[in-house]
Amino acid sequence: MTANNRTVDRRTVLGSVGGATILALAGCAGDGNGDGAENGSEPDPQNGDADGERTHDLPARGLVYGFTDDSIVAIDPSTHDVIEIERVSGVTWGDIFAGPEHLYAVDSRIDQVHVIDLESATVTATVDVSGAPGHGFYDETTERAYVHADDEATLYGIAGADPTGVESTIELTESGHGKLAVSDDGRVFVSSVSDGGVFSVGLDDGSVEHFDLDGDDHSHHSATELDGAVQRLHGDGGGTHYIQYAPESELVFVEQLDGGHEHSHEASGGIERLHDDDHHDDDHHDDDHHDHSSGETIVFDAAAGEVIGRLEVSGPLYTSDDGELLAIIDGEDIHLIDGTTQEADTVATVPVGGSPGVVRFTDEHVLTVNHSSGDVSFIDRDGFEEVDRLSVSDELAEQGPIGDGRLVTVHDETVTGIDLDAREQEFEVEIPGVRLVQYVPEDATVVNDGRY
Repeated sequence: MTANNRTVDRRTVLGSVGGATILALAGCAGDGNGDGAENGSEPDPQNGDADGERTHDLPARGLVYGFTDDSIVAIDPSTHDVIEIERVSGVTWGDIFAGPEHLYAVDSRIDQVHVIDLESATVTATVDVSGAPGHGFYDETTERAYVHADDEATLYGIAGADPTGVESTIELTESGHGKLAVSDDGRVFVSSVSDGGVFSVGLDDGSVEHFDLDGDDHSHHSATELDGAVQRLHGDGGGTHYIQYAPESELVFVEQLDGGHEHSHEASGGIERLHDDDHHDDDHHDDDHHDHSSGETIVFDAAAGEVIGRLEVSGPLYTSDDGELLAIIDGEDIHLIDGTTQEADTVATVPVGGSPGVVRFTDEHVLTVNHSSGDVSFIDRDGFEEVDRLSVSDELAEQGPIGDGRLVTVHDETVTGIDLDAREQEFEVEIPGVRLVQYVPEDATVVNDGRY
């Protein structure tokens, strides 16, 4: 049989929605109980994908991966073919990120990492971790994928060459949610909602330093000395949350909370919020937006180990691939910071409106995916003025991976691709139950922008 003039090999047509042909790999559709791969093992060889054997004719790169309540799918942006590559059950998706050979999908509820071989677009293993993993990244210096477990404040390392199990662990403290900022010299900086400050972790030697951003003291630990006992050094302020690293200036930008918020961490849809204690709402799983605190953004010199400045704005932080610009979403405004010098000057503040939820960068533009207005803003990187706004839907999820000249986002169980050069919608594919998407560009070696 054929679909879109392409041979369909060992696949089963599940149906057609929104003009897209949805197919399942033979042996992978299962019964919806997530039996394609046993916990902490490679998938059943009868599925023909235990060794990454290609069971479809999708290209090896340039695919959009979608993560639903009960499946993992791959979308070919050129043909709009949708291939179901794995059935799952009871998942809560965390970060989705990629190394040179594999895509890693964190399941926070079952404490697993699903490993997808990028050459074959098949799930080749699920790796058991523990402690409610949420965020993750790939480090090129150690050639490992790392996930951070909130309940344990532990980094689990998975070998990139053979991602079938945990190869190393680094303990930071007893527990606490933290976001991650990766340097280019084998370090990761970790925020802590519970402890405050910043952890600087050497991934090669397992060393841990905890810097108190409210004072001048910091502590030094090695991974073998921790044993779950790290002195807590935060001062009277709140914890720390969003964090980014600027490689040229070696500055760490970290959101310090004002201490008057309860942290509620929700995945599966790009949701991560801070709530006032008196206004906590548990019934808002699909309401994707950021409630930011009235904290500040601390500028921390990673080389000197000291605070060198404070910005009186706070919110989600994003960095351009070239490291030249940082963006802070502060309510309806986007503050753009020079990441190349230690002055960390604010080069522009752009009033965007529409509840911007994600910032992405190209060589020409700063892009914002706006939740409540359902559109994407194009801000010129020369004049820092909004030059165009593309309407997509009534509302958009806080997602916007980019690559190969396109941005991909989610709305109303639909995955939409936007041609960034033409500034128009390129494709729209309905995926029932889709929560998260990640794009793996054709020339990508590492994709670490999957932080929700």
